[in-house]
Amino acid sequence: MTKTLVIASLLLVALQAPVFAYGKPATKPETKHAESSHQDSSTTATPAATPSTDQPTTSTATSATNDHPQPHITVATPPPLAAPAPWQIQDKISWGANLILVVLAYWFFMKAKETLQHIEHQSQTAENTAQAALEAARAASKAAQSAVESSESITAIAKASSLNAQAVINAERPWILMTIEPSRETKNHFRIMAINRGRTPAAILASSDRIGLAIDETYLPKTPEYATQESSALPVPIILLPGESTIIQPFGREDVKWVCKSQERLRQIELWQEKIFIYGRVIYKDLISTEEKQMHVTDWCCKYIHGESSSDLVMAGPAEYNKHT
Repeated sequence: MTKTLVIASLLLVALQAPVFAYGKPATKPETKHAESSHQDSSTTATPAATPSTDQPTTSTATSATNDHPQPHITVATPPPLAAPAPWQIQDKISWGANLILVVLAYWFFMKAKETLQHIEHQSQTAENTAQAALEAARAASKAAQSAVESSESITAIAKASSLNAQAVINAERPWILMTIEPSRETKNHFRIMAINRGRTPAAILASSDRIGLAIDETYLPKTPEYATQESSALPVPIILLPGESTIIQPFGREDVKWVCKSQERLRQIELWQEKIFIYGRVIYKDLISTEEKQMHVTDWCCKYIHGESSSDLVMAGPAEYNKHT
């Protein structure tokens, strides 16, 4: 950059240097030169008188010479070089100012070029950084996708393991189911039994039951109402080992009268215009589970069928009345 700056300064100095010009010759020497030339030409053009015997010839020549003068030939000599004019103070100031302007312009040009190169370098760096960030983002996206897929696989495996573990737990836990057994001592008398069909012991904590009259199952309330666990809690929990059972509610033909409470209702039951439904809920606990809230519920529903000489009690009711948890 310094070398280029020096060369530009020298060029500017050469351009601003004064120019040597040819000056015009002085007027007075030119006049003398013209007169001398004229005299020489006249002298040269007029020949010297020669003796002649023929007088008329001399007169004729002299007369012709006076009427038609001979042309003068002038040989121009190159004028001397004029001396250079001295520099004025304004010229020096102008030359210096121009030099400073050229230097500043060159300096600004180089700075602008350097700035543009720096900007270009920064742009290239930014582009490379953006490209690297894009590639990193793509790699991160692929990694995230792989992680999501792995997470989904792990979740599926964990879910399957949980289901398998839950299946094992369900297979080993107690299951309280309801069944109906006719009484062997009394005819038309039945016992609603709770039996443990699981593989581990269970403790029945609460039991509640309801009796209702309806034309058929579709006329029962959609959601059965049971007593709360506190109000239906047993004084002492009933422990049932696998395969053991206990009586939840007995019911017989002799109980129909107090259920109907009137001869008209009883007549409707005998004519099958209405039916008696007995439903309830059993709440029990798994004795092997360590969780305090590992509670289970069994809902049940029975229908009494009245006959002339014999009656029957069977499991019935909609799905909402027969649930197991």
